[in-house]
Amino acid sequence: HFPHLRTHARTHAPARVANEMHAAVYDFDVGAITTMLEDHSISPDVMEPGDETNYTMLLTAVSIGGDQPEDSLKIARVLIEAGADVNHVAADGSTPLILAAYDNNPEMIQLLLDRAADRVNFAQTIQNGATALYLACQDGHTEVVRKMLAFEACRHQLATRTDSGCTPLFIAVHIGFDRSEEHTSEL
Repeated sequence: HFPHLRTHARTHAPARVANEMHAAVYDFDVGAITTMLEDHSISPDVMEPGDETNYTMLLTAVSIGGDQPEDSLKIARVLIEAGADVNHVAADGSTPLILAAYDNNPEMIQLLLDRAADRVNFAQTIQNGATALYLACQDGHTEVVRKMLAFEACRHQLATRTDSGCTPLFIAVHIGFDRSEEHTSEL
């Protein structure tokens, strides 16, 4: 849909346009986002001026996904198709995958993996050294864990240690993942 954006990516847009684009994400206005991306030849990775969180529109869409999941998925799909960086790192170390895993959003995980599994950085960590897989295991998000473990690159993270020395595999066993369930048999 947006071939010109891949060659002409601008992450800095006029403040008014960047603010309008982010407001459209918060309003779940897919049409406005699509129009602004096309009309302004702006990267889907544009950030709001002065926003110290370093959130792109994709990070914002993922972070508010619980409010209106269907609309959030539509926005994320448009942004990914427009070339959004699926590995953009926020100030706290979060990426779209990390946020979706932490928020127990299996539909967003599936979208990210369906559209960009070959580009997703499963090894990215937040400030305490936790990966997306670790966070999903820690909070018992078995469907998210199952979806992520379908990818070999993610399975390599089973033994990755956090700053405190814990691994996703250790934490999954510690919190009591039921090994009899089919979707956790990978653990």
